[in-house]
Amino acid sequence: MKTKQLLLTLLMVFLVPLAMNAQAVYSENFDSYSIGSSFVTPTGWTVTTSGTGVSATVINANAYSNPNSFLMGNPQALSANRSVVAVLPTFDLNLNCTKLTFRVKSSSASMGENTLSVGYTYSDLNGDHTQILHTCAASTTYSEVSVSFNLSTVPNNARLVFRYNGRKNAPAQTYWYIDNVVVENDMQAPSDLSVTELSSTTATLTWTMNGNYGSAQVMYSTQSDFSDPQYSTTGSLTEL
Repeated sequence: MKTKQLLLTLLMVFLVPLAMNAQAVYSENFDSYSIGSSFVTPTGWTVTTSGTGVSATVINANAYSNPNSFLMGNPQALSANRSVVAVLPTFDLNLNCTKLTFRVKSSSASMGENTLSVGYTYSDLNGDHTQILHTCAASTTYSEVSVSFNLSTVPNNARLVFRYNGRKNAPAQTYWYIDNVVVENDMQAPSDLSVTELSSTTATLTWTMNGNYGSAQVMYSTQSDFSDPQYSTTGSLTEL
């Protein structure tokens, strides 16, 4: 019993999702682009429209942080339902542990069914396989939106996407404005750590995974100040 009590005192264990401490992996405020007479697509983005009358481009106006913003909408009145999809670049990051944060506003406080949505697309880049996770609220004042992709169903080839749906008879110059796009890790630390079956050399650890990152890194030490930290991702630890 004394041995187990001593081990409980000395064995300090922390669980950290792999790469949990990574910060933002991508940011875009659109301010580095020169605006001319043609449409400007941000580097690495793919823009696809379902027909005439809708567009997406960097503009030198209506920015949250001057001078530029990204516009999605219909510059002219629509005679049929139309959509435009803006697909973000690929990232060296598991999208199942991703958070997308951005600023957004609309040209009118009442946009009806002319919506801007956020989600992910896969298999193609034209939006045919878009899964919507959030639809923005209309407001003529910029607000911050954060969308967590903490799921277990995002395919490996998926990419983040903004999608504008313009409805038939939408008036001309129905627009959404986007600025300060940031993509970052959204990994949450495991919880409910339990240490059982202690012996002089081994211990059994169990915990609850709070997310879909797949694996956690075990950091352990026999020193209360963690002056000799050791790490493992294997299923068993010996000679503690």
